[in-house]
Amino acid sequence: HITLNDMGNTDYQTPGWPAVSVDPNVPTVLIDTADIPIIVNPKNDAPVIQTTGVADEVDEDDPAGLLLAPIVVSDLDDIHDPNDIQLQLKLAVDHGGLAADLATLAPNTSVALSDIVMASDDGTEPLVAGTIQSVTVTGTIADLNAALATLTYYGDHNFNTGTLTEELRLELNDMGNTDILTAGHPAVSMDPAVPTAMTDSDVVPLTVWWKNDAPEIETSGIVETTVDEDDPAGLSLASIVLDDLDDI
Repeated sequence: HITLNDMGNTDYQTPGWPAVSVDPNVPTVLIDTADIPIIVNPKNDAPVIQTTGVADEVDEDDPAGLLLAPIVVSDLDDIHDPNDIQLQLKLAVDHGGLAADLATLAPNTSVALSDIVMASDDGTEPLVAGTIQSVTVTGTIADLNAALATLTYYGDHNFNTGTLTEELRLELNDMGNTDILTAGHPAVSMDPAVPTAMTDSDVVPLTVWWKNDAPEIETSGIVETTVDEDDPAGLSLASIVLDDLDDI
């Protein structure tokens, strides 16, 4: 907005005339105004993963799992976009599975899952069946955060971090939302490979505390269990094997 004031120059009724007036409040002033619309084209800002304070300890084979809260995603661009922008979030663990209560979301939730790897695909899985080892999730910021509020980790059966490590890996991609140079702008982008996409990542180390497992006696390798009285050769019981999962 522009305002132009001539401060009464040049009018013989302006006080002090013919001297140059420098008073914008004299009665003889004349004013002109103009408005110039300005468009500030959007440029992309990076999304953010917030994991401060996330719970990161659970007991081995705990049936309740570990609620991984609070994990929050955000993007400054969302408040300046008339549309609800979408983000893509990749989640992965190594020695367990993840689950979220998507049933708590609204029926018209934007959350969609892809690239799912089940926890059982590597031959081991948690006692809680049906968990996911890695997954790609897309959705609006509000829907993603609602899902993340229920994200729970379950360690593989008999797994603990006594000798191995575990971590939750997160990769967030804003798919170019919101940048004027993103293909299809101003429509919401759903392509994580666009050149304007920006990302954030985080790793949350997890501790799975060991719990005692019962020792085992393995006798299936013993084929012969009969021996003659006074047999000088005796009976070989060499196939008896003792084991304890805690030893590893």
